Amino acid sequence: MGLVLLAAGASTRLGHPKQLLPFHGATLLRHMAEVALASPCRPVAVVLGYEAERMAREISDLEVAVIVEPGWNAGQGRSLSAGLGALLASHPSLSAVIVMLVDQPAVTSAHLAALVRLHQRGAHSIVTSAYDETYGVPALFGQEHFPTLLKLEGPHGARHVIRHASATIASVPLPGGDFDVDLAEDLARLYEPNSNFRR
Repeated sequence: MGLVLLAAGASTRLGHPKQLLPFHGATLLRHMAEVALASPCRPVAVVLGYEAERMAREISDLEVAVIVEPGWNAGQGRSLSAGLGALLASHPSLSAVIVMLVDQPAVTSAHLAALVRLHQRGAHSIVTSAYDETYGVPALFGQEHFPTLLKLEGPHGARHVIRHASATIASVPLPGGDFDVDLAEDLARLYEPNSNFRR
């Protein structure tokens, strides 16, 4: 069961790369890669795009496959399909994949493990995270959804597949999952001393 961490964007609304924000004594990119590695998922692929060489140095010593997508600015769908395609090229027998984003600091390895456990019960080919009255990422997709994921382009990412799936969807609650780092004002919440993200 693999995992694709999407970290290719340029953070244009924030004004500087969110991947390099200091977080838990490292950068947000490295922290999220370590969260992925602490989960039951292997292999782990990290998809980079904007300033890829600079980003890759942050995780060069981690056991992740770094995938550089030249067309990253075409949208999240392109990065997702590139990451999954690379995983399948090296591990064609993957039974499922988790898709997660670099800017969701609420995600923990325990949450990722909960997605895996629910999927392994056998009844659901899609297991999402539940927050803010919606289903979103991180989300686990069984191999029957790989063809759809591999065809993604432009802005249509994992949530597009979730919304249009005919499969029965299960979910695991993710407190704080609706928070991501997009704007300068989000930094105040990220670094708030009593924030859950400082755990």
